Amino acid sequence: MPEFIAANHDPSIVLNGGAQAIAERLGLGAVELANAGERRSKLAAMEPSEVSSAIIGLNGLLRGLSSEDAKIEDGKLPMMVTPRFEDKRPLLDEATLAFKQILSNTSLDDAHALRRAGLTIAGALAFIHPFLDGNGRTGRLFHYFTEFGNERGTQLFEAETYSAIGKIAVFDIDKRRSIESSPHPGMERALNAYIKQVHPELIGKITKRQAATLRVQAFLDAMSGKITVPMLDGERVSYAENGKFVLHMSEQDKVAQNPNTFTNTTWPVLAPGTSIVDAYEQQYVAESFAAHVAPHLIPGHAKRVEGVASTTNDTFLLDLSIVS
Repeated sequence: MPEFIAANHDPSIVLNGGAQAIAERLGLGAVELANAGERRSKLAAMEPSEVSSAIIGLNGLLRGLSSEDAKIEDGKLPMMVTPRFEDKRPLLDEATLAFKQILSNTSLDDAHALRRAGLTIAGALAFIHPFLDGNGRTGRLFHYFTEFGNERGTQLFEAETYSAIGKIAVFDIDKRRSIESSPHPGMERALNAYIKQVHPELIGKITKRQAATLRVQAFLDAMSGKITVPMLDGERVSYAENGKFVLHMSEQDKVAQNPNTFTNTTWPVLAPGTSIVDAYEQQYVAESFAAHVAPHLIPGHAKRVEGVASTTNDTFLLDLSIVS
């Protein structure tokens, strides 16, 4: 395993059929994994409490916990306030209800519904942080199972679930998609502004952790289409447009370290009024920075980053491994 993967991030659990076994424990059999429509129907038929329990069990499995020790915890973040412990399970249930509502929305086709539903869980786990560890990898893997199943083939299914657990960036064979877990940092700022706008009477009267609960609820309402929350003016996001590679502001440090690689890179400002949902979905289909070296890889194979960035003669390098 790469050195930067901690012991409890060991992704080998998905190898040799492990990913299929995990998906089956979530209720996704071979038929559902292989067919988007069947997968959508199966997930939409699950009760929100069932989905919440499946997420808790998945987190425990990924952390090597016993079924008795897999439970809601008071997860916290150094850079963002999370909801109070007593709010975390109710918020997770609200997230899984939104998940069900999105999948049941007949105005969305299968691909769009599965993508948005998967991102809703990944984002909710990031904002709620219902576990002491593994929130990101649980969200990434649940999102992956939801959106892709194993429709992309056994080889990519194993390689990409491996990478989702190991905190390793994964790039689609078309070199435009990066499977990640963290919502765009501008989403938190937008949600905070929205809460202040619609609840001015609460400013200065609730704790930061209570405000974090309102932030999660606003995020879920936005993802399920009940409200529209615009990104703040001047926010930037990464995406691919007409073959041009762009990045959101949180990745600018990579450019500063490796200027020659990013000579033609720009950071366009989002159009005024762009919703957090649109920004979130754009980010997840972004052409990622490591795609610059992807042409050197074997076409048609998964690209798995198994090293850290380094600078040699001002050129951005990655230790890349081909999944054969």
